[in-house]
Amino acid sequence: MLLNYKFWKILIETNTSYYFNSEEEQLLGVPEFQSISGVYLNGYFFDDNLWLKAGFIFTYTGRTNIYSDVWRNVISVDPSNKIDFSVAGEIQKVAMVYFIWENLLNNEYFITPYYPMPGSSMRFGLSWELFN
Repeated sequence: MLLNYKFWKILIETNTSYYFNSEEEQLLGVPEFQSISGVYLNGYFFDDNLWLKAGFIFTYTGRTNIYSDVWRNVISVDPSNKIDFSVAGEIQKVAMVYFIWENLLNNEYFITPYYPMPGSSMRFGLSWELFN
């Protein structure tokens, strides 16, 4: 389910999936529930010279069952969540700037058994148009 709602300059968006099986078999490799949701300040500022999208992104992945070739059985990966902070802006339709702080709370989590996901990290980017 995809949902976007904007009120004034506040944007709320979510992409949520729920997988179910009519039979009593376990789903393998697919989380039963997954949601990526965000709350943003989104719009033009400073006499339309800056387009800005800044906010928090919450990601939740439900329990996932995966078949292990090594152990010859089904392994369950516990549910996990993380929160990211993101800022992206376009200055006078010439320069783009972004900053993202991933896994803000430094949660330790797995999406696949025995492969831990990265801890807290920051990224920064800048691009601009040299010639018009």
